[in-house]
Amino acid sequence: MVLFRREFRRGLKAAAVWWAVMAGLIWVTMSVYGQFAEQQENLKKLLSAYPDSIKAVFGMDRVDMTTPIGFYAVEVYFMVTLLGAVYAVTVAGPMLVKEENDKTAEFLLAKPISRTAVVTEKLLAVGAHLVLFDVAVFAASVVGFRITGGDWDATSLFLLMLGAWLLHATFAAVAFLLSAALRKSRHIVSASMAVVFVTYFLGVVSDLSEDLKALRYVSPFEYVDAADLLAGRSIDAAAVAVLGAVSIGCMALAYFRYRRKDIAA
Repeated sequence: MVLFRREFRRGLKAAAVWWAVMAGLIWVTMSVYGQFAEQQENLKKLLSAYPDSIKAVFGMDRVDMTTPIGFYAVEVYFMVTLLGAVYAVTVAGPMLVKEENDKTAEFLLAKPISRTAVVTEKLLAVGAHLVLFDVAVFAASVVGFRITGGDWDATSLFLLMLGAWLLHATFAAVAFLLSAALRKSRHIVSASMAVVFVTYFLGVVSDLSEDLKALRYVSPFEYVDAADLLAGRSIDAAAVAVLGAVSIGCMALAYFRYRRKDIAA
């Protein structure tokens, strides 16, 4: 597991920066809830003035923003999912092309390690970083709820974080496949970012009109929608199946492609 340890350690510094940024965003946003909680009637009047389409986009039509977990679901969860997806693709995207880009591929492949083992250890490093990221976000969120001083539901928070992790793993798998198929890190990360933001936009658009509802099925973000998770008190089995199938399929294709890839030394 030498390669796993090397890749894991290599990404720790950037990971720590991401943890700090996410913690700061969560704490600043949750600190605002305290002000809202003191003026709940004014907040309700403000929210009632929002157009129905805007309420639908952010789930405000199905989530009570006057509660700590409702406020978190609307104001924080979208940051956790979107920025977490960006982090996932920046970690997974360059993973299989680092040696090619650094002109050290010959040195790596000369070692007594198969290409399958290379993919496995690098994939484990990606997975470890995603778990650490979401654990850090979960811990920062708990602190954020402490800042609000109100009652909050730990089970609901755990459910939201589980949904976020499934989403992050899906985008990481897509980026990992691109890493096996393409050669340049910047092209891979750019393509992966495009997938993240295009699918996020499609999810937003699908909430604006009934005529566009079908678009939600091509947006991974819609499968772990905060309002749906909190309303159902569980993650929909179909959502798990779809995101799981995409992730497993991308990882399987990454193995297949990398074993046959003509790697430039």
